[in-house]
Amino acid sequence: MLAVLRAHPRGRHVTVIGVVTADPAGDVEFLTPAGPHPGTRSAGPLPERLP
Repeated sequence: MLAVLRAHPRGRHVTVIGVVTADPAGDVEFLTPAGPHPGTRSAGPLPERLP
């Protein structure tokens, strides 16, 4: 899971504006306070999992 951040132009502040999640099938979903956005396909293959 990755957080989507927006940097403020003045000062050292960022705002979390959403969260990106991915499932094993490669679908990506962008979640915001307003609700989920439609999923899209990932641009490449999924990385191998480490043991």
